[in-house]
Amino acid sequence: MILKRFLSQKNAAVESSTFLKELIDTSSDCLSALANIGVDVSTWDAIVIHLLTLKLDQETRKQWELSATGGTDSNTLPSFQEFKDFITNRFRALEFVETKKPSSGIHHFSQVKPRVLHTVQNTQCPCCSELHKITFCKQYAALDVNARRNFVQEKGLCFNCLGNNHSAKFCQNATSCKICKRRHHTLLHPTDATPANTSGAKVSNVGTVEAEEPPLVTNCFARGTGQVLLATAIVNAKSKSGVYMAIRALLDQGSQASFITEATAQYLGLKKEPIKGNISGLGGDNNLISKAMVILHLQSLAHPNINISVQAYVLKTITSFLPANKVMDLNGLNITGIQLADPDYHTPNKIDVLLGAEVYSRVIQDGVRKNNQGTLLAQSTTLGWILSGIVDSFNTTFSGITVLHSQINEDNILKSFWEIEADSSSQKRLLSEEEERCESIFAASTKRDSEGRYVVKLPFREEDPSCKYGHSNEVAAKRFYSLENRLHRDTELQSKYKEVIDEYLHLGHMVEVPENDKNENAVCLPHHPVVKMDRETTKVRVVFDASCKGKNGISLNDDLMIGPKLQPDLRHLVMKWRMYPICLVSDIVKMYRQVKVTEEDADFQRILWRENSNEVLKEYKLLRVTFGTACAPYLAVKALQQVAIDHGRDYPMASERVLKDFYMDDLMTGCMTVDEGVQVYKEMNELLGKAGFELQKWTSNSNQLIKAMKLENNEKEIEDELKIKHDEIIKIRSYLEPEFR
Repeated sequence: MILKRFLSQKNAAVESSTFLKELIDTSSDCLSALANIGVDVSTWDAIVIHLLTLKLDQETRKQWELSATGGTDSNTLPSFQEFKDFITNRFRALEFVETKKPSSGIHHFSQVKPRVLHTVQNTQCPCCSELHKITFCKQYAALDVNARRNFVQEKGLCFNCLGNNHSAKFCQNATSCKICKRRHHTLLHPTDATPANTSGAKVSNVGTVEAEEPPLVTNCFARGTGQVLLATAIVNAKSKSGVYMAIRALLDQGSQASFITEATAQYLGLKKEPIKGNISGLGGDNNLISKAMVILHLQSLAHPNINISVQAYVLKTITSFLPANKVMDLNGLNITGIQLADPDYHTPNKIDVLLGAEVYSRVIQDGVRKNNQGTLLAQSTTLGWILSGIVDSFNTTFSGITVLHSQINEDNILKSFWEIEADSSSQKRLLSEEEERCESIFAASTKRDSEGRYVVKLPFREEDPSCKYGHSNEVAAKRFYSLENRLHRDTELQSKYKEVIDEYLHLGHMVEVPENDKNENAVCLPHHPVVKMDRETTKVRVVFDASCKGKNGISLNDDLMIGPKLQPDLRHLVMKWRMYPICLVSDIVKMYRQVKVTEEDADFQRILWRENSNEVLKEYKLLRVTFGTACAPYLAVKALQQVAIDHGRDYPMASERVLKDFYMDDLMTGCMTVDEGVQVYKEMNELLGKAGFELQKWTSNSNQLIKAMKLENNEKEIEDELKIKHDEIIKIRSYLEPEFR
């Protein structure tokens, strides 16, 4: 059954993001299912890729072949993971392009359901406890339908996808029952139920359509049996290197100018001249702007001695696929014995160039053929014979009314409204499988050192991360030489950058790696400066690029899990903060660097550094949570909240605020009285100090509270200028901009 599902996947007629998603999802599920039942598929890559490429559309297959043969070692066969990454990037690009397509003459109103990509992982079956999905469980499939439904209900599984942590009402999986098309899994389909038609609606005998649930808004259109075929041609275009390449052109006598897509201009390597021109279309709308123009040299395939030069304006896209549907019949038009300008006129494909009236008048020739009805003609041109008129398409072999429903559900609108307005901190959030793994790794591996600081492990997706084998040292060395040249050109920046590195060494947040500890599997992170002159404290900070990919195409961040969201939304925090009559604001000094990482994980945070170019390049390793790694915000916030959990009994006022009133390292809280504010100030410093977190820049809108905090603070002074004043801005950093000191 698994092989049958894999081999019976449909072929693509045109480029489609939906098809590519389904192809890679289904193939990955099938291979994972075979691996779970003991079949070794590790050597199947070449066969799997060959079978799947046969199902791709012509353009995607061509791009894959170019990608597969464009590597540094053409003798090495591509892996299935490389093919999967290519298809993933391809359908993401197509999704963006498809959402930008202009609408055609006939408007189709349909409700497009979102699709969710699921990572294929070895999950434990809740029925037999083996490492496979329940959908591939033989023991579960052997049960009758009622027993399966009872099992799903007892285990709290989703009736639609059989997953956990959610119900069918909130399931984002776009699939449904293959028998009745309703929102339940096919394994749970009742044996006495009757199948439904694919449209999800009941068709009555009189030809009307009755929706199962009355929609609030219904849009209908009537579609006949034909479509309009526009004149297209395949022509040769001269590239920057002088080589002619075939592109597809649309001839439009109603256009005063010619246009070319951005992708085609880059494909040919044409030089773009900057211009700014407004393009006016039907209805006088001139919102479309072209910012560049190219000189395009074309050659006819039918008559190679004919060459045409044209100025073409560059646009992101010109039109949607033409024809809209596959052409089935030319309605009696005789095209025998003539050379067509576009031999693939019947297949939907993209348009690279639109040739306007100036070109149309130069290529038109005597010679016209029409069908008996006069609805379709073939016109002779120097590019070949072009076809235009009404034709029959592949998917219009029936006559009737097609009704599609576009619904607006008041319940969903109200739900979205209340989700925005409600305080999410009081709701228990369901964690994904990856987020649960992060939590379990933190709980099982986190320790405290002699000073009370937390020592955490990096949450890797796999026990043996692939980033270790990417020779990141060579990549980091190239990046460092570029950084060194930049610092040599800016002595002030060089001095500030060195101060930051020296601070890391002085505080013990980074140590030099001994000569005898040259670990080939260690990961070296490139680093660079970020300068912000509006800062009151440090103007320059060092950013470590954990997203830099090694020679194997995998970065440290690719192997790290991000972790769940732990803090409330900023809008809720600000609204709660403004309700206090007395406000308190503070932040943590170098929050990330107050949390240590384990010694073995510090090898994943090595960097290269030397003070001047005369020295030998040395390796250092970062011993603290590093800004730039994907898991850094989670680890730092989790350690902060763990202090409140571990010592909360002794500091009740502070512990509650640590869990609810922090936005990353910024404290935004308040109190009703000055005495309460002093108590919060005292407890907060003592509580966070137990884990090495130091609060600074205490700010309040109450003069009395500031004076009281001065008396409480015996070691440091609280400056008067930190008081909140009228017409003064105090910045609270965003979640995406962590520590900057």
